[in-house]
Order: sequence, then structure tokens, then C-alpha cells
Amino acid sequence: MDRIHIFIPVYYREATVRKSLEAVLATYKSVGYDVRIILVDNKSNDSLRKHLKSLEAKHHDVITKLLDRNMGKGPAINWAAEQHPKFQWFINCDSDIVPTTKGWPGILAECYSQIPAAGMVSVEYELNGNNPMPNQPQQMVVKANDGEHTFNWGGQVAGGCFITEASVWKSIRYRCSGVYGGVDGVFRQNVAQSLNRKCGFVSGVMAQHLDDRTDNKGYHEWKMEVQRKIRAKSPLADAADLGNDKGYWD
Repeated sequence: MDRIHIFIPVYYREATVRKSLEAVLATYKSVGYDVRIILVDNKSNDSLRKHLKSLEAKHHDVITKLLDRNMGKGPAINWAAEQHPKFQWFINCDSDIVPTTKGWPGILAECYSQIPAAGMVSVEYELNGNNPMPNQPQQMVVKANDGEHTFNWGGQVAGGCFITEASVWKSIRYRCSGVYGGVDGVFRQNVAQSLNRKCGFVSGVMAQHLDDRTDNKGYHEWKMEVQRKIRAKSPLADAADLGNDKGYWD
């Protein structure tokens, strides 16, 4: 049985994280797959860290890693994947993602397996969320145990919740050192350009990307400024020039 590891980076925004994890725990079980959830906390507030440990105690598929400093998303997930490397499938699911399709990890894996030269396959975001998926120029039909889906690819792909196979992950990994924005985007660029793999999303495997503009307005404005700097410079620019997660709460 193939194992899927879902890595979830966590950093503050307790109400948002709780809503996201409740949805993940309600939808992650997938027929024919051994799915594990690995929560990686970048030194959040004490009540959130206590909640993450309580989930580990309640659910045998949940592992909680509490870091003693904020490493940033990329380094934290790289480290966690090195600590828990026995997987055939790697999923990153940010802690502001609310999956709504039952069994979505297994569906993504089944769809990925049917796509020639697949490299990164994301969920589809609902339009009422924070990050609707850009339109893609190319499509192909793939089948999973819940029916047919369309794989959409060839353009920019919103990150946040995606699957890749172990060999692709271990070849590319995250290459941004602490930068907030652009981590998944740089991964996609490297997968597409270095490995010549297809990156896109599967329609009908749904999730919401929660909107920070209401619940975390100050954080959202700060995040948008970081992303503006990334567009003006480069996702691979020095983190000190762009801002990282320490720039808001620490």
C-alpha cells in the first residue's frame, strides 16, 4: 500500500489553522492508501502548539513537530520530510487550506499516476476563496476511483495544496530559505524547467483557500507587500531583502 505524507506548515493564525485542520482530518482518509499527517509548527503561540499536540494524541495518523525557532516554511518542511522520508507521495497542504472533497489525497495520487511526465498536481480552489486557480491552456481527462477529472496544465499554478511523487520531491525540494511567498512557485518552476514535468490542477478535487483579508488584515497586508517585493526582485533573492515570517509576529 502506497504511503502519502501530508506536510502542513503552521505559524500562528490559530482560528484559521484550527478550521483548516478540522477539514483535513474530516477528508484525508483514502481507500488503498496509508495517509499520514505531519504538522510542522514554526514556534507559534502556546495555545496553538498545545492544540497541535492534542491532535497527535487523538489521531494515530497525526505526527506533530514543534520547532524551537521559526525556520520559515521551506526549511521547516524540508527538515520534516527528512525526518519522515518513508513515503511514495508528498503533499504540501498549507494551514489556511480547507479541503472539501472526501479522500482527496488518494484521488490526487490516482490522477497524478495517469498523467505522462506529471510533476506537481494541485487541488482546485473554489472561487470564493483567497487564491482562485489561474486558467490553464491545456487539458486532459484522467480517472480516479470517484470518476473522471480534468487535469489542467501549462500555465501558472497556485500553490498551497499539491501532490508530487517522492522522487520528484527529493530531487527538487523547497529552495527558498525562509521567504514567505513564492515557495511553492519556485518549486513549480524547478519541476517544470529542470525536470520537464507537467504542473497543473485537477478539476473537481476541491478546497477553499481561506481569506486573510478579514480575519488577519494586518498579516494579509504585510504578506502582499512581501509578494510585491518578490515580483520586483526574484523568489530566489536573499530573504533579508524580501521579508520572512519573522517579519510579522516575531
